[in-house]
Amino acid sequence: MKRSPHEYYANWARFSQEYIEVFAVNSQEKLVQRKTLRRYKVLAYFQQFPTGIADMEDCGGAHYWAPELTKMGHDVRIMAP
Repeated sequence: MKRSPHEYYANWARFSQEYIEVFAVNSQEKLVQRKTLRRYKVLAYFQQFPTGIADMEDCGGAHYWAPELTKMGHDVRIMAP
Protein backbone atom coordinates (compact mmCIF):
# COMPACT_ATOMS: atom_id res chain seq x y z
CA MET A 1 0.00 0.00 0.00
CA LYS A 2 1.44 3.35 -1.04
CA ARG A 3 1.53 6.01 1.65
CA SER A 4 0.31 9.55 1.22
CA PRO A 5 3.16 12.12 1.20
CA HIS A 6 1.57 13.74 4.26
CA GLU A 7 1.09 10.53 6.22
CA TYR A 8 3.38 10.14 9.21
CA TYR A 9 5.93 7.46 8.58
CA ALA A 10 8.34 7.50 11.52
CA ASN A 11 8.92 9.18 14.82
CA TRP A 12 12.32 9.59 16.34
CA ALA A 13 12.84 10.42 19.98
CA ARG A 14 15.76 11.86 21.91
CA PHE A 15 15.64 11.78 25.70
CA SER A 16 16.87 14.05 28.48
CA GLN A 17 16.08 14.21 32.19
CA GLU A 18 12.72 15.99 31.89
CA TYR A 19 12.00 16.33 28.19
CA ILE A 20 11.69 14.14 25.13
CA GLU A 21 12.32 15.66 21.73
CA VAL A 22 10.24 14.00 19.01
CA PHE A 23 10.70 14.34 15.25
CA ALA A 24 8.02 13.06 12.86
CA VAL A 25 8.82 12.45 9.19
CA ASN A 26 6.69 11.36 6.25
CA SER A 27 7.33 8.64 3.68
CA GLN A 28 9.65 10.97 1.72
CA GLU A 29 11.68 11.45 4.93
CA LYS A 30 10.70 15.12 5.14
CA LEU A 31 10.34 16.61 8.60
CA VAL A 32 6.64 17.08 9.31
CA GLN A 33 6.71 17.91 12.99
CA ARG A 34 9.25 18.58 15.73
CA LYS A 35 8.09 18.77 19.30
CA THR A 36 9.61 18.92 22.78
CA LEU A 37 7.41 17.12 25.30
CA ARG A 38 7.42 16.57 29.01
CA ARG A 39 7.50 12.89 29.89
CA TYR A 40 3.88 12.76 31.06
CA LYS A 41 2.67 13.85 27.58
CA VAL A 42 4.53 11.25 25.51
CA LEU A 43 1.88 8.51 25.41
CA ALA A 44 -0.88 10.97 24.49
CA TYR A 45 1.32 12.34 21.69
CA PHE A 46 2.00 8.90 20.18
CA GLN A 47 -1.67 7.89 20.44
CA GLN A 48 -2.62 10.56 17.89
CA PHE A 49 -0.56 8.90 15.14
CA PRO A 50 -1.29 5.74 13.19
CA THR A 51 1.06 2.92 14.10
CA GLY A 52 4.44 3.17 12.44
CA ILE A 53 8.15 3.13 13.10
CA ALA A 54 9.47 4.70 16.29
CA ASP A 55 13.27 5.02 16.37
CA MET A 56 14.97 5.88 19.67
CA GLU A 57 18.47 6.55 20.88
CA ASP A 58 19.65 3.82 23.21
CA CYS A 59 19.39 5.00 26.81
CA GLY A 60 17.53 4.11 30.00
CA GLY A 61 14.50 6.13 28.90
CA ALA A 62 14.29 4.28 25.59
CA HIS A 63 14.13 0.95 27.39
CA TYR A 64 11.21 2.24 29.43
CA TRP A 65 9.27 3.81 26.53
CA ALA A 66 9.86 1.05 23.94
CA PRO A 67 7.47 -1.47 25.56
CA GLU A 68 4.87 1.26 26.10
CA LEU A 69 4.90 2.23 22.41
CA THR A 70 4.98 -1.42 21.33
CA LYS A 71 1.73 -1.97 23.26
CA MET A 72 0.19 0.74 21.04
CA GLY A 73 1.29 -1.16 17.93
CA HIS A 74 4.33 0.91 16.93
CA ASP A 75 7.41 -0.81 15.51
CA VAL A 76 10.05 0.38 17.99
CA ARG A 77 13.73 0.35 17.04
CA ILE A 78 16.42 1.27 19.54
CA MET A 79 19.67 2.56 17.99
CA ALA A 80 23.12 3.23 19.40
CA PRO A 81 23.71 6.97 19.96
